[in-house]
Amino acid sequence: MKIQEPEPFRANRFGDRYLPGVNGECFEQLGAETVFAQQFGADLFCLGTFYLVIGTDSGLLPRYLLRKGIPKGSCYLFVELPEILSRIDRLDSAGILYATPEDCRKMLGRLGINEYVFADKVRVISSCAAEDCVWEGYRETGRRLRQEVFRFIWDTKGSLDLEVFIRRQLENLAENRVSANLLRGMFRGKTAVLLAGGPSLDDVIPWLLEHRPQVAVIAASRVSRRLLEVGITPDILVSVDPKPVNFDVSSDMFQFEEDALLVANYHLSPCILGQWGGRASVWGSLFSWDSPLNRPAPISLGPTVTNVAFDTAVELGFSQIVLAGADFCHSREGFTHAAASRERAIGARFSERDVTMETYGGWEAYTHPNYALAARELDAQAERARKRGCRAVNPAPGAARLEHVRHLPLAELPIEPLNVPAATTLAGVLPEDSAATRSRHCRAMLTELDRVSAVVERIGKLAEQATALHEQFASASDSADYRKGLKAIGQALGREDQGLVRLIKFFSVQKFFRLSHAGLAKGGASETSFDDNRGYYLAYRENCEQFLNLLRQSRKRVETRLLEDSPAPELPRLLAQWRADRQPGRSRIWRRRHPADFAALSPEQQAELQVLEEDFAQLRAKGYAGWTATTAITPGAYNWALSGAFGRIRDAYRKNDRETLARLAGVLENHPLPKAKPLLALAQGYAAELAGDNDAALDDYQRVLDTEDEALLEEALRAIAFLCLQIGALDDALLALEHLAGRFPAYLLLYADGLKVSGRAEEALEAYASYLEQVPQDLGTMLNLGGYYRKLGIDEGARLMFTHVLEVEPTHPVARKLLKELG
Repeated sequence: MKIQEPEPFRANRFGDRYLPGVNGECFEQLGAETVFAQQFGADLFCLGTFYLVIGTDSGLLPRYLLRKGIPKGSCYLFVELPEILSRIDRLDSAGILYATPEDCRKMLGRLGINEYVFADKVRVISSCAAEDCVWEGYRETGRRLRQEVFRFIWDTKGSLDLEVFIRRQLENLAENRVSANLLRGMFRGKTAVLLAGGPSLDDVIPWLLEHRPQVAVIAASRVSRRLLEVGITPDILVSVDPKPVNFDVSSDMFQFEEDALLVANYHLSPCILGQWGGRASVWGSLFSWDSPLNRPAPISLGPTVTNVAFDTAVELGFSQIVLAGADFCHSREGFTHAAASRERAIGARFSERDVTMETYGGWEAYTHPNYALAARELDAQAERARKRGCRAVNPAPGAARLEHVRHLPLAELPIEPLNVPAATTLAGVLPEDSAATRSRHCRAMLTELDRVSAVVERIGKLAEQATALHEQFASASDSADYRKGLKAIGQALGREDQGLVRLIKFFSVQKFFRLSHAGLAKGGASETSFDDNRGYYLAYRENCEQFLNLLRQSRKRVETRLLEDSPAPELPRLLAQWRADRQPGRSRIWRRRHPADFAALSPEQQAELQVLEEDFAQLRAKGYAGWTATTAITPGAYNWALSGAFGRIRDAYRKNDRETLARLAGVLENHPLPKAKPLLALAQGYAAELAGDNDAALDDYQRVLDTEDEALLEEALRAIAFLCLQIGALDDALLALEHLAGRFPAYLLLYADGLKVSGRAEEALEAYASYLEQVPQDLGTMLNLGGYYRKLGIDEGARLMFTHVLEVEPTHPVARKLLKELG
């Protein structure tokens, strides 16, 4: 039951004041400073980093930061629940800010943290209270805040970090020929089944095989391997990711070239689009600048392929979209993807960054923050689709619950059957694909590239003049001639195409943010305005050079595409371009399009093309990044998947969730990595302890001790010690505490307390002394040790302790009183 108001503050023996209803017993055995050092280590003190901290630990965590010192260029935003924020003392200090969850998003916008975002220096940290969730309000707040921060980062980078999208757009210029706008409104009143890569995909396959002639199938390119296994040919394949790894996870899609239409975003990885031998259509503009050749882009371009596929189905006019494998969360066993994927072969995935979402089945499922963002976006898309007469349905109980996507069993789905196969309808609207149409498109692209290159060259020369001006007046930056020259350059830039002027800056905007972030990391803006201008124009000139080089590369590539369709192609030039682009698959496209030209080649030339085709076959098997479904899985990949398993197991234990512990144990039991064995033993030990089977729990914890993982070892020893204390097995508890104290000095105090209770005075005094050597500022323990010396009749030891306390804090009333009593 949620507590409405925190109970009064409590003070521990270390002098820490905290709210028990918020922090529980977190700071009772160990002081706040020790707990924080153990929990966060150095991760909380990175230079030039923006930290969003969920919770304040009753105000103790900001105080700890101030005592340790705020790193240069770093900023900490503590987001605290309002009922707790009103109870704590807010510290007025540079680098420490406070906000409620409701104000967080606005605060992020006002603070202007873009430089941190582009330097990848934004961290979301949970306080101990937010991690333990003793105060129930933290559970939902933490999940929502992580989603908001990741959405903020996504939006910021998406609106400003344009380089990869511009690069892909220009690299794909010859292939971005047919607009997907041609497909709009073709399937009114019909049903599309959207196949995504989530775990529930397999549950829909039997139904789809039965109803395949009645529906159109739109599939994410990454599920192609699974579709080949079950014998389903999609009508449309959708692919959007600009990274080469997209080729790896989608490498089986090329077997559908003759039957499926590829629908892509303009920034799809050229590794796919440049080597696709079937028909393709593209969403988005041809160029990133204003051009009469651009076409409207009516759909959302992300954030995932499922989002793009959904909008594609809406634009094609479907009245019902059945989502299959669009889970946006992990299965209850921890799987993130459907069968036949590399991710499924790696096994269950556990990440410390994961958040939870409610499913249609009523349980909470883990998911990556980016998938949570994509789910929210899909919900908004479904709401817009409903207003256009299209409803979205998801039959999977384990999918993330979305307000505007209806959950409906497959047996209850009404379907208006297709009159003709979807592939036939699509083929009827696609324009002719011929050497003439391709060449006409390429010539238009070259004309536009030449026009823009001339403008960029002029802008680049102005930036170069500005940098030269700075070099000329390096020792006289207040010169009137300097200011006059800079003004003239600014006016000349103002006469150029302002869209291109801005585009060149945002082409690689990170340079400009890193200029300001470098100043932050050094402790503030120490550079003069002159130096700022110099750095600005240097970055701008570099952007001009990079952008112009990209335009030239694009022109060369488009010229090669023209050459592919010419009556007398220069084979060495074609081969050189295909190899430079790492696109050996173009050789087979050329051979299919020009069989007579291929036949006229010499045997040596045909052999060269054959080598490239063999290279493409190898690429399909191994991929660009080694991430295909058939490449060997490395121990590193398994380790990555298990990186958050310990946290997931511990979280289930803290929630008394025996069902989740049993499910996690089932997953770990069959895991191939040796690291899974101690994790399995820990999960089983937790489950046994919660069930009251203490003997079995201790046996399981004992099995964890074989691990080399320090965190697991510490937890197993801690679990043994505390369980033994609960059941009265003091000797066993002390043995575990002795091992803990030997490896993790933070437990020395607990060990000393245990020895004291057991009457082993000499050992207890040694343990207290060892502890105070490492934590000399713990005056509370020093006073307690003085009292213990006094109880044992060792007055000199007691006097030494009380005197030392007074040396540190001369007015300490308790130490003065106790010392006076000694006489």
